[in-house]
Amino acid sequence: MNPQQLKDVAAAKIDESRELLLSVSSRLWQNPELALEERMAHQLLTETLESSGFSVTRHFVLDTGFKAEFGSAGAGRPHIAVMCEFDALPGIRHACGHNLIAEVAVGAGLGIKAAMEAGGVAGRVTVLGTPAEEAQGGKINMINAGFFKDVDVALMAHPDRMTTVHSAHLSLSSIEVIFTGKASHAAGSPREGLNALDAAVTAYQSVSNLRQQMRPDWRVHGIVKEGGQRPNIIPERAVLEYCTRASTGGDSQLLLNKVKQCMHAAAMATGCECLISESEPEYKNVIPNRALAGAYSANLRALGVEHTQLYPEPTGSTDMGNVSYEVPSIHPMFFIGGDTATHSAGFAVLAGAAEAQRYVLEQAKALAMTGIDVLTEPALQLKDVAAAKIDESRELLLGVSSRLWQNPELALEERMAHQLLTETLESSGFSVTRHFVLDTGFKAEFGSAGAGRPHIAVMCEFDALPGIGHACGHNLIAEVAVGAGLGIKAAMEAGGLAGRVTVLGTPAEEHYGGKINFIEAGFFKDVDVALMAHPYKLTAVHVPHLSVAFLRATYTGKASHAAGSPWEGLNALDAAVTAYQSVSNLRQQMRPEWRVHGIVKEGGQRPNIIPERAVLDYFVRCPSDRELAVLRARVEACLRAGAVASGCECSIEDISRGYSSVICNAPLGAAYSANLTALGVEHVGITELPSGSTDMGNVSYTVPAIHPMFYMGGDAPNHSVEFTRFVNLPEAQPYTLAQAKALAMTGIDILTGPELLAKCEAQFKADLARFAA
Repeated sequence: MNPQQLKDVAAAKIDESRELLLSVSSRLWQNPELALEERMAHQLLTETLESSGFSVTRHFVLDTGFKAEFGSAGAGRPHIAVMCEFDALPGIRHACGHNLIAEVAVGAGLGIKAAMEAGGVAGRVTVLGTPAEEAQGGKINMINAGFFKDVDVALMAHPDRMTTVHSAHLSLSSIEVIFTGKASHAAGSPREGLNALDAAVTAYQSVSNLRQQMRPDWRVHGIVKEGGQRPNIIPERAVLEYCTRASTGGDSQLLLNKVKQCMHAAAMATGCECLISESEPEYKNVIPNRALAGAYSANLRALGVEHTQLYPEPTGSTDMGNVSYEVPSIHPMFFIGGDTATHSAGFAVLAGAAEAQRYVLEQAKALAMTGIDVLTEPALQLKDVAAAKIDESRELLLGVSSRLWQNPELALEERMAHQLLTETLESSGFSVTRHFVLDTGFKAEFGSAGAGRPHIAVMCEFDALPGIGHACGHNLIAEVAVGAGLGIKAAMEAGGLAGRVTVLGTPAEEHYGGKINFIEAGFFKDVDVALMAHPYKLTAVHVPHLSVAFLRATYTGKASHAAGSPWEGLNALDAAVTAYQSVSNLRQQMRPEWRVHGIVKEGGQRPNIIPERAVLDYFVRCPSDRELAVLRARVEACLRAGAVASGCECSIEDISRGYSSVICNAPLGAAYSANLTALGVEHVGITELPSGSTDMGNVSYTVPAIHPMFYMGGDAPNHSVEFTRFVNLPEAQPYTLAQAKALAMTGIDILTGPELLAKCEAQFKADLARFAA
């Protein structure tokens, strides 16, 4: 059975089990139990799963914890853990909807199990009963007990007032602060006391003042737990409790330290003593795994579920964050029928309403389908490996980019870049050939190509522009190429993938077209696909780059005195001007996307001499080589006509090698787009207006290729001083690393998907038939 058929089996099983699932949710909602007291829930859930064919371990790690397993894990057999929460809140019952979380988990488990049985799919699914999310963080106990050591991915979904792939759950740290002073009669001898409540109130106010300097995603909130015994006694003891939250554990700790400083300062100001103790455990922020999130989002779309990628503002904290630091995880939120906030009595009502069921079953299906993606698509796990390697290498990659930016080198003079890039790749385990084809060219290879072993070439550009340095951002292109190469290599090693990845150092894109030399030298004969990404003012799968011919028309006439004997001359400038005007007239018949632009390079020596020589330089551009051949012939006719009309001679030559238009291979571009979506990168498919020209176009007429453009943090145009500044800013780095990941993930799609490669090759042949001259 194919993956879609397995997903259909899972969805059918969940629909078939709707009464069972509703019963589980209803009984949990009717019998809310606080953290670590979920005994009825433990019994209900374990009996339900055991009677459904799971092998159940009761009282697992915690007294009300459990695991319900089906299948076996190991090499080539992924282990999927579905988180099952079921504790309630004091006073407001299931106001966080954990009854629905449990229903989703059981439903997803049943769906995955049914698909595994129907398709004979190897792997394991575990529904993990994790108590005490609201109070102690039961998942942390499961982590400490080593449960997640053989887990490949962890899934869960949480009810809310909207459906989002990711909500920004914050890292959480908590402290208790005890101020100790000296008791005394508040009326009779207040001077003999040291008021601990004054210290606590001063500290509270200091923390309030601190909010002025806090980042928008930081949170700090506290209570006075003890504030004195009686009004007529100077309080000897006061106790505060505070929680700090931030988007990362590092920020949370930084904020906590600032809060502690407020506490110590308050004690100092009032003469009291201060004792601070940190509560355990700390909740970490949720890191959504991009590949998993992309698969989950695609499954929601397949189910017709409207959703957004990111919650509009930070939310609370959860021990699922700690799990996300252990294994690839997702923790999406889902709409349950109303816009009431969680942890409210109104939300508890919604969580028990029949209207919520439709949304709950959709989530069970989406999680089950995502689990099936993991079981049947090893590329998902390998993409995680690649992304992790790129993140791990961020300082190395930034160092490469920065050094290139600080030392710009012109075409064919990129000696420092050659040394830097080859040393970096060689030290990272690539086999490097220096001075390959061109003096500053190189190839860095890993793996072996051949039948059934795809060869992926990642293009690495690194030349700069005269006067304005890296105004086309080739320092970032090189960073992307090295990062993508590292990511693909890591995935190949982790998954034992057959194939080869080559980071190809191609000098002189800005002038001369170094990639054409590599084509002529035969490098691409065993390459299956070629990838690269170029910085720009937006992110697009394809920005049309035009085929271009660089023409020079030289006119030769006869010199003569312009006043004394002009009739004896043949005016070469007249020929050039007539040709120039003929080309201008031609524009009336040109297609909107055709471009012709020229200059008079030589137009005579002095006004009193009939020009014996004149030279025109023209660039002729079209969306394809086939159209370029048509337009070039018409432009050349205009150029020659000027000579005929003036009695001069005309010679036309190519002053540089022409660049072909970029053919964006549609299947390869679609894979890249899907990976951008999985990474949460907003992008468009194709831009309306064409850009310039590039020797990557010539590559795209040789092998299936993509040449996407990516936003680098500003809207400056390429080849401007402003663009040079943007491509060295720290703000460019997140976009650059995302591109390295997207290209690496696309390479992994090729290495693991022979069907995709076959589609790329078929489309390439069709494109050549359409666009080649």
